[in-house]
Amino acid sequence: MTSTYKVNADLLDINFINSLKSIYHNRNIKIVVTLDNINNISDNEIEYRVNDLNNSNNAVSFTNDEFNKLVTELI
Repeated sequence: MTSTYKVNADLLDINFINSLKSIYHNRNIKIVVTLDNINNISDNEIEYRVNDLNNSNNAVSFTNDEFNKLVTELI
């Protein structure tokens, strides 16, 4: 089972820990902290990446049906 909690580090408090303890009572859990950088990408960076993708010769696009067929063939 995997649960994902997205929260600002400054908002973590004992209530969060207590809720984890309540949910996962008497079980071993692993806590992995990952920095969520998505909020740090500027509008200029997003525009640059979209333009780069649109102008790339290496970009590949699929229709929904083509994608589903490819996934089915791969699994």
